[in-house]
Amino acid sequence: MDIHGLLSFIFLKVKEFIIFYLCILLGEWFAEKHGWNLCERAWLITIIALSIITFVFWVYFGRSLRWF
Repeated sequence: MDIHGLLSFIFLKVKEFIIFYLCILLGEWFAEKHGWNLCERAWLITIIALSIITFVFWVYFGRSLRWF
C-alpha cells in the first residue's frame, strides 16, 4: 500500500467515526428532549450503535457472501 492508499483509508475511517459519533449525539439529544432516564437512554444508544455497526459490517462483508 502506498501513501495515497494509506491516507485514503485513514480519511475513510475518520469519516465513519465522525458519522457514528454524530448519530450517537443525535440519539442523546432525542432522549434528553423526551426526558428519558438513564436506562432508557442506554437502550436507545445501544440500538443506534448496533444498527450502525451491523450496517457497516453488511456493507463491507455482505458483498462477499454467496447467496446461491
